[in-house]
Amino acid sequence: MSDMVEDVRRLERIAREYAVTKQDIVGAARQLARAILTLYGGQGPVQIAWEKKLLHSTLPTSGELQSTGFPNYWIENGRLMRETPDLRAAEARTRYVAVDENRDVALLFADDIAKGLLGHIYQNLGEQNAKAKLALSVLKTASKILTREGSLR
Repeated sequence: MSDMVEDVRRLERIAREYAVTKQDIVGAARQLARAILTLYGGQGPVQIAWEKKLLHSTLPTSGELQSTGFPNYWIENGRLMRETPDLRAAEARTRYVAVDENRDVALLFADDIAKGLLGHIYQNLGEQNAKAKLALSVLKTASKILTREGSLR
């Protein structure tokens, strides 16, 4: 009988620890997601990581596909979303779930971080910055040309 009482106490203790750890995991995922959202500076929608990436291509419909090793990630409505299998669906489907939605998604997010997702995000931000700089240069050049020609005075 005393073994059973001790087992119940141990079970209650580990259940309390588990609840705290679960809460901490979700909180840590939320904190990191907010930091990533701050880097991108917007509510979305922005795709920040994708399962397959086009290489050697200037057009989105051509080029060589290479796996990034990560599921799809999006910023949508101010939340960082991760593509996850939809286990409730009758056929194989995926859905997007906020990384801080629950413990299971937070654990998947943590695993992706451990596998190098932050490096992928760094690369993605660099690529977006390069495109933005090019676009800015084009717009400034066009504006100067039109101003010189007298069209925008």
